Amino acid sequence: MRARGLALGGTLDNAVVIDGDRVLNPGGLRHRDEFVRHKILDALGDLALAGAPLIGRYVGERAGHGLTNRLLRRLFVTEGAVEVVALPARMAPADEALGLADLSPGRASPHRRASAARGHMLSPLTGIVGAEGEGPMRWGGMIAAAILALTLAACGRDDGPPIEDRPPDDIFTTAQAQLDQGNAEEAARLFDEIERLYPYSPWAKRAMIMSAYAWYKAGRYDQAEAAARRYLEFYPADKDAAYAQYLIGLSYYDQIVDVGRDQELTLKALRALRETMLRYPDSEYAREAKLKYDLALDHLAGKEMTIGRYYLKRGHYLAAINRFRAVVEQYQTTSHTAEALHRLVEAYLSLGLTDEAQTAAAILGHNFQASEWYRDSYALLTGRGLEPRATGKGWLRAIYDRVILGQWL
Repeated sequence: MRARGLALGGTLDNAVVIDGDRVLNPGGLRHRDEFVRHKILDALGDLALAGAPLIGRYVGERAGHGLTNRLLRRLFVTEGAVEVVALPARMAPADEALGLADLSPGRASPHRRASAARGHMLSPLTGIVGAEGEGPMRWGGMIAAAILALTLAACGRDDGPPIEDRPPDDIFTTAQAQLDQGNAEEAARLFDEIERLYPYSPWAKRAMIMSAYAWYKAGRYDQAEAAARRYLEFYPADKDAAYAQYLIGLSYYDQIVDVGRDQELTLKALRALRETMLRYPDSEYAREAKLKYDLALDHLAGKEMTIGRYYLKRGHYLAAINRFRAVVEQYQTTSHTAEALHRLVEAYLSLGLTDEAQTAAAILGHNFQASEWYRDSYALLTGRGLEPRATGKGWLRAIYDRVILGQWL
């Protein structure tokens, strides 16, 4: 257990250690009902997490930390199951029945003193509590501050035994059911529990990739990426490795926002998607990754265009040209190339660099002759007595010679 980070503070003095049907503590058990006492202490500690004293009757059947925690969660999310109430001015007779009163005359019990300092208590609604200063009201013929049978077996019947006692296939089935019902985050946590409780087992392998998928479906992209990377570290050549790598790319891709924001996530998505295509070229995910890769690339080109238009509108022509040139040279397969060439025509004409403007228009006309961008560029040039043609010796002329004329040398 210590190797797995558990029971780090446990010793034979403060824990009962069992090996099969033997108690390893010297002298054996200190009390005949020591296991029952242990469960009671566990329940008291777990119920104390409610944040205020809970008045009620607690019945635990095969109870444990996990089941008690789920009980509290269910109490607090179930409408009408619990309410916060003020304590009466005097101790109700039912307090004695509940063990809340000190038997010494004139003294309040520690429970009452702590509760009075808070000014409120959590009261399950199966009983009714009088307002401040009133005596407790009767319910069902008995005086009660509030009495609730918190029967764990009934409340958590569908949860079964504590997760530590459940076999991996049972946990996996429950996690899959949670995923099918749309509870992706809960499913991911259950898949992670399999990996924690049964490391290096076949079930842990299956649970690891399912955990990555479930975290992704829950929108918890950091956890999804971490689980997918962990899977690749353990099983880089497995049949699901391609999907794990693709899931990393998707986790970044789905976080891409508008082109006006920082594009760090877009770059990470491109790298992860490209890795999918290179490492697993024959997988079905390579094709999916290519589609996402092209869209992410288009997004980056859109960012460059946004900045370029900003500079062009304000007359910063050289800065604008640098942005449009990046689109033509680095993102020529995207949907922004035609506009980038037209904006280059505008910028170069504004600077009086007609050779570059004419060459940009010639490339635009050869590749996008039917586009509105070419029509606009053609009108700009002919309005100045110019025409689209390759001329000069600039970087655009080099592109024209390579791409259109095929002169690579």
